[in-house]
Amino acid sequence: MKKCLNCGEVYEDKFGFCQKCGSKLELIEEDETKDDVVESVEEENVEQTKEDVAETVEEKKAEQPKGVVLPKIPVTKTKKETSKEASQMVNDFAQKVKASVENSGFDLKRLYLLIASIVGGVIVFFITISLFFKYKSVTNKLYDMSGFEELCKALGTVKTSVTFFYIVFLLNLVVIGGYIYRLVKLKDKRKSSLLAFGTVGVSEVIALTLLPTVIRVGQILKAVNAAINGNWDAAESVTGSALSLYSNTTSIKVSVVLLLIAEIATIAVSAYTIYLERTDKELSVEDLQKSGKNMIGSLKEYVKTEKGKKNAIIVAGVCGALVICLLGTGIYNVVKKTPINLMTACKVDFEGYDGGGYVNSDYNYGCEPDYDKTNSDISTFMDTVSYSIDKSSGLSNGDKVTITAKYSEETAKSLKLKVTESTKTFRVKGLTKVYKNWSDIPKKTRKVIEEKTKNKIEKKAKKYSAHYFDEETITINSINNVATYYAYDKSYGVGNAVLVYKVDLTDKYDDGTDNVTLYYYMDVSVDGNFKTTNPNYFNGYIYDYEKDEDESETDILDDIMSDMDVTEDDLVHYAG
Repeated sequence: MKKCLNCGEVYEDKFGFCQKCGSKLELIEEDETKDDVVESVEEENVEQTKEDVAETVEEKKAEQPKGVVLPKIPVTKTKKETSKEASQMVNDFAQKVKASVENSGFDLKRLYLLIASIVGGVIVFFITISLFFKYKSVTNKLYDMSGFEELCKALGTVKTSVTFFYIVFLLNLVVIGGYIYRLVKLKDKRKSSLLAFGTVGVSEVIALTLLPTVIRVGQILKAVNAAINGNWDAAESVTGSALSLYSNTTSIKVSVVLLLIAEIATIAVSAYTIYLERTDKELSVEDLQKSGKNMIGSLKEYVKTEKGKKNAIIVAGVCGALVICLLGTGIYNVVKKTPINLMTACKVDFEGYDGGGYVNSDYNYGCEPDYDKTNSDISTFMDTVSYSIDKSSGLSNGDKVTITAKYSEETAKSLKLKVTESTKTFRVKGLTKVYKNWSDIPKKTRKVIEEKTKNKIEKKAKKYSAHYFDEETITINSINNVATYYAYDKSYGVGNAVLVYKVDLTDKYDDGTDNVTLYYYMDVSVDGNFKTTNPNYFNGYIYDYEKDEDESETDILDDIMSDMDVTEDDLVHYAG
């Protein structure tokens, strides 16, 4: 056996130097220790106790008469004996594992760190690939709520990626702690260990810069889940964070790519270190230099070929483009401004009738700009924003109204805010249609109004009675529309049609017969909501006026106009 005089590790004779500290190993002689002697004595005592118990059992059997079956006396083990056996089994298993590992050429403790580094790198690789394919799906579905189920699936993938990021982050912390322990406690200063420690350390630093972004993504996912469950207040609280995250997409992508590169390097270095362990080698600067020179030489020879020249130009172009992109991204992040749309969610509700419509909207016309509500400066700026509208009453269908956001341009500039939209125009629609003139009413509707009014008046005329104590028979000789008036009330956007019918009837009773001329009239309110099928429009009170012998029709119409509050200017039809 060989022993490291620096750290005390013991190895088989095949090793020439210590796997922990790299020191030269020295041959040692194996002597029986004091513990081995004590263990031997204890085992002899245990065996002696077993023999005594067995002799006692045989003596008891001899004393019993033949044919009698003695009960089995269990040989109980002492607590010390049982503990000793269990301890021995554990020690044997540990020795087997240790021997197996040492014979394979691996340092057990460092192997765990290397494997953990590789596992973390593989997880990051698959996270990045998954996010790459799901990014467009998430952003597209956010604007297309018809694909709500697909959006939820995409967000589920992002949630899984966030979880695995935390796992890798914690795993790398443990690995870094392990390397620090080996460096400080075990004096492991091998170049391969330091290189593996460096790669995983760089990965963790990049992951640390991404940690705030990942935390914010987690908050947004919780908010989306809350919105799905109907808790819109929780969702609204992180709207600004989502907007800020979206505006920094480019820088986030760069950080993710850098993390991926660092983890790939960690995988490569860790795998190479495991290879060195298997081959009982150590990282050598001379070997690396030699390999580098050979590689450079091979590359020079390759570049001299026609194919090599073409590929060299392509590689140089790609590298140059990457450098330009990185520089451009850096400059952009310095000079970029945070976009803010002051017209988000703005809406205008129109009520009333055509020509007399008005705006009836919530505070600030419902405008709810998206911004980072955790930023106190931006929140203060938003408190100073006010909204106004150029026209709010006397509106007609087809008119245009414009909402304008008033804000301090100097303050926005100082906060590096770029206002993308500060005005929004809406077209007036949905106002109740009106009929200002009788001719504005559709011809078919006018005809129905005349017919239904005539039928109602005819039924009323048949119930005429002038002799309350005699049996009467009423005969309608003629019924004609002699006049129609139409008056439009601008205050309410409603027109009143007054229809006058002349009815000649014969009244037969017990003592004789009378010929009577009556004038019946009723009004019908007409607006854009008017429906000829609705009987409520024709349930108005029917008035009657009996003509005297010395009274003219003109006199009667004057009285009717006075009674119905219409004028000759409102007259649209006269049969006289």
